[in-house]
Amino acid sequence: MKKFEIIETTADVGLKVFGENRKDFIDNLIEGFYYLVFDENINFDEGLKSNQVVEKDFDDFEDFVYDLLNDLIFYLYIKKSLFKLNIFGENRAFFDVYKNSYFIEIEIKAVTKHMFCVKEDEGFLEGFIVFDI
Repeated sequence: MKKFEIIETTADVGLKVFGENRKDFIDNLIEGFYYLVFDENINFDEGLKSNQVVEKDFDDFEDFVYDLLNDLIFYLYIKKSLFKLNIFGENRAFFDVYKNSYFIEIEIKAVTKHMFCVKEDEGFLEGFIVFDI
């Protein structure tokens, strides 16, 4: 199964994300986001050390995804850090935070609500996100 695909648009960039469950979807979302930004896959096993843990509670999964993307943007550009999902529960997720040492290829200004959606059907998830670049 495909994890994500990049959708080119006129002035922005889109990301279509897939997952067999919510945890898988979040892993693929983060991987796709970083692939957009760095134009390569991040290997957290290459000597990166976690220096913080971020906990996020949620009631609505779609809102959680939108908020998580805003956190990824904030941590990447302001705190120069990367997120990796550590534990995913029913209404709570824990992320390890790593210092970024990768070269940023594309600057993402924001995640937009334009066409934003996360659909869940019998456990399978598909999401579409447009980023302002």
